[in-house]
Amino acid sequence: MDHASTPGFVDGVIVEAVVEGLPGYYMVRGYTHTPRYVIVEPYKNVNCKGSPKAYTKYIHCLGVATTIIERGNVLRILSMPRTLELLPRSFRGQLEEFIEYLGIEWAALTGSFAVNCERQDSDIDLLALYKPGVWRTLRDLYDDGLIRQCKTRHILEKRSRGPGGEALSIDRMEKSLTDSCYKGIPYTLRLITSISDYPCYKPLIPLGFIDVELSLRPIGEPITVPTRYLGKVVRVYRGVVEERNEIVVETWRTRYQELSDGYYRVRGLLRMDDKGRLTIWPDHGGIIARA
Repeated sequence: MDHASTPGFVDGVIVEAVVEGLPGYYMVRGYTHTPRYVIVEPYKNVNCKGSPKAYTKYIHCLGVATTIIERGNVLRILSMPRTLELLPRSFRGQLEEFIEYLGIEWAALTGSFAVNCERQDSDIDLLALYKPGVWRTLRDLYDDGLIRQCKTRHILEKRSRGPGGEALSIDRMEKSLTDSCYKGIPYTLRLITSISDYPCYKPLIPLGFIDVELSLRPIGEPITVPTRYLGKVVRVYRGVVEERNEIVVETWRTRYQELSDGYYRVRGLLRMDDKGRLTIWPDHGGIIARA
């Protein structure tokens, strides 16, 4: 495994930053950022209680206002490959074995274990650089009985609750491979496509909130961040879009990975890029649920 490569501001990386004189932990969102700002989600205060301060600003390459911190306020990046060594010895060996089985060359901790705020029932959030063939290897590990669905209550609740806490029928594939248990150790595997960030220069034009029923199928392997699905419009509940149009649904939430082919109710922000292509972003106040 590559222990030397320091990640940039890429999705899932935990950073420590000072905002208004107070230190806190933040989770980076996305791969593109402005020269001055990093797009983040406030994660935890350094005492593990509550969320730290952040600012909200309209970001043109997202087409929406979102939470940000200034680059100059970042003190350090916490999601480094060597952070795996912080895991308790009781299960560190299994997780390192898991990563080795997958053939992953770069992996680090994110989530509560990365900032020493884990609870007894916390799962282990792994940030890893995607490698073609990982999904097949995950399926092989499942077939061999090494990956099994977790029986702990918090894992099941995380899958069955939407952003607002409402009960959902998401209907993931018959087995979740990125949010499961390896030899009894609960994990969430966040597979990023790059460890380098990019400048924010192409604008996305917001076209308003949309609520539609779509026939969805994955574009590529539905286990990377972001995950993309090709949707064919079946019914429009809210917004302006023609039926039978094809729209890409792009999500950065691991709860929406591994969705089986079928019909879904999708609510989210409709955006158009500089080439006129449409995408729905359900992560900003929206949702994906079985129709």
